[in-house]
Amino acid sequence: MKPRLLLVDDNRTILFAMREYFAERGYRVSCACTKNEAETLLAEHAYTALITAGTDPLSGFR
Repeated sequence: MKPRLLLVDDNRTILFAMREYFAERGYRVSCACTKNEAETLLAEHAYTALITAGTDPLSGFR
């Protein structure tokens, strides 16, 4: 089974570039632009890793 990544960034250009990069390397990739989107996806799926730019989208995320 391919590893599943959740990418979170409020910059859609960066987000979709990262999605393409990881998908080309065999990862299953989900994307979120907001904390709420990320929380919804985390509730629905198990992820191998969460990758974020560390900026506003996940401020205070636990």
